[in-house]
Amino acid sequence: MRMIIPNSSFLYVSGKGSRLFQYKDSAGTVDAALVESAIADIPSSELPAAVKARLVTQAKAKGANRGWPKFAPEMLCEPIPAR
Repeated sequence: MRMIIPNSSFLYVSGKGSRLFQYKDSAGTVDAALVESAIADIPSSELPAAVKARLVTQAKAKGANRGWPKFAPEMLCEPIPAR
């Protein structure tokens, strides 16, 4: 039997029903690997730049909200080089 994953498990659902960038697993739990995959895949999508930027921010927030260090706000920008 095939699991039906709800729209709420995806960062983007188009008006036509296309679902992109899954971030929750089939149990409805935010999954680090899916969040990382979404962050990596969003820039190469054909969505408008403003939508891509919003989706990347949302994906990073989903990871940060779970307490995963690699998604923490201080990790979301380029590191400042030491002097």
